[in-house]
Amino acid sequence: MIKVFVMKQPSDSKVSAFIESLNSSSISNRVQFIDLPSEDEPTTSFDFFSFIESKKPRLKDVLSKLTLVESSSNTSRVAAVVLDMFCTPMIDVANEFVIPTYIYYTSGANFLGLIFHIQTLHDEHNQDIVAYKDLDTELVVPSFVNKVPAKGETNETQEPQNGFDVMKWLDDQPLSSVVFLCFGSMGSFEKDQVKEIVL
Repeated sequence: MIKVFVMKQPSDSKVSAFIESLNSSSISNRVQFIDLPSEDEPTTSFDFFSFIESKKPRLKDVLSKLTLVESSSNTSRVAAVVLDMFCTPMIDVANEFVIPTYIYYTSGANFLGLIFHIQTLHDEHNQDIVAYKDLDTELVVPSFVNKVPAKGETNETQEPQNGFDVMKWLDDQPLSSVVFLCFGSMGSFEKDQVKEIVL
């Protein structure tokens, strides 16, 4: 049985109903969704990393109960904990129960390979990655078929090559005619909100 622990924001009322519908569906004999409520729901602005930390005691409680049931019956043991890449603080909880953890990395494999390669250049070859920002060289990265230009891939602060064109385009627009919207990876809106943004 796969158990999926759900960490929902207090303001997200639709998640609970969705979880209930899944738990009462035909998949419930294979997958169970478990809500991990916080002890104290935040009263001020939302801080993602504090939110994750607040769920650790709840996960510990659930794993404690699961391992207790395992030891007193013939049920299968908890084989592993698979975590989203933003939930790495939960590794500490799994370690307390000597349960292996795996990270589910939601970006593409070639980007992960690039990140590992850059880290390897730094850690194992003592290369100053920031020094690449001024070099017109290409890196051989195992996860890419073609060489990767070092410029721009290792310097997060470098402007994109067409940055000037974007700025020129913005400067040419009528005053107050361009709206920049950035929702991050957690952004979601109701249908009416999306219509309002578009209009």
